Amino acid sequence: MTWHSSRLADVCELNPRRPRIERDDDTLTSFVSMSAVAEEGLGIVGARLRPYAELRKGYTWFLEGDVLFAKITPCMQNAKHAVARDMRDGIGFGSTEFHVLRAKPGTVAPEWIHYFVLQPRVLNGAESFFSGSVGQQRVPESYLAGLEIPLPPLDEQLRIIASVRERLAAVERARQAAKERVEAARGLEGSLARAVFLGGEATSWPQKPLGELTRLVSGGTPPRGEPALFRGFIPWVKTLDLNGREVLDTEEKITQEAFETIRGELLPVGTVMVAMYGGKGTIGKSGILGIQACTNQAVCSILPNEPEFVGRFLLYWLNAIRPHWMKFSGGNRRDPNINKAIVAQMPAPAPPIAVQVEAVRYLDAGLGSVAATRASAKAELSAIEALPAALLRKAFEGGA
Repeated sequence: MTWHSSRLADVCELNPRRPRIERDDDTLTSFVSMSAVAEEGLGIVGARLRPYAELRKGYTWFLEGDVLFAKITPCMQNAKHAVARDMRDGIGFGSTEFHVLRAKPGTVAPEWIHYFVLQPRVLNGAESFFSGSVGQQRVPESYLAGLEIPLPPLDEQLRIIASVRERLAAVERARQAAKERVEAARGLEGSLARAVFLGGEATSWPQKPLGELTRLVSGGTPPRGEPALFRGFIPWVKTLDLNGREVLDTEEKITQEAFETIRGELLPVGTVMVAMYGGKGTIGKSGILGIQACTNQAVCSILPNEPEFVGRFLLYWLNAIRPHWMKFSGGNRRDPNINKAIVAQMPAPAPPIAVQVEAVRYLDAGLGSVAATRASAKAELSAIEALPAALLRKAFEGGA
């Protein structure tokens, strides 16, 4: 079967001019915002109906079956592209950040154009043609117009489209299942720690204020107006570096001079840390040092009085109670925070050292198994996410 190729501008109309539309102002009309288009080319998922009077000026006009191509970064790279379907009365309006591609009837199917522009090589190539300022860059119409699109006969296009649609749907189902496995593993990490610290034998463990079991240390921030202070070799922990696990590196490192300005301590391996500021998404984030480091003032460093208190036991306990940290916070709801005095007064479990060691052994083993499961699920997800590009490439090489 013979295939040929054509410039995209020769088989579709790019950004067609809007005709005069006779429509009552109060007539409900389909509106597609940029947020209404799913990433990865998964279609329009949130079209709304609005009175025509609100849409007739200042928006992009299109018809049922037109292809919408997000021209602005990062929506373009995220494949916020779709075929307009189920538009009220066959017309729609949307974001001015869409290019509209209208297939010439009898020559090319809209979905053929849609799948063509979804290819990574097309999206990656568009970046070389960006215009505008950083953060507001756009793909010009001329880039799309000049693309060479393979064109089998229309009936062959429709056959391939049906095959690709079915395979992409299967890939999406597999992707969602893999994502659920990754999330399930993440949830299991928390449930293991909560099972140890919030139930069973833990209810009978003695408790003491955390300040009696540990020594608490504050950190600081060098003057931000002196960038050279942040070009050193001393690891400097911020809340961003805390992920509930061992901290082996930091985003920023400071100089010896900077370290002296913050009047902090170079903390030893095994120091446990907890975030005191940063709102609901940050308060209570914890970590344990696998390197020597200092911290900023948003991090409270906790040095356990070993052998009375095991550092990893403390870390796992902090992870278990993190959902409850907000009740300890001061400040207002918009800017909640915890200070060192609050941390010192928090009641912490203090069972015998043998119990702590056994709890750590159990959690190390359990979380290690969970981490392996999660890594396997993430690898599977990564492999699945590579399939759409391969399917599209094969389709336009005549192999679907």
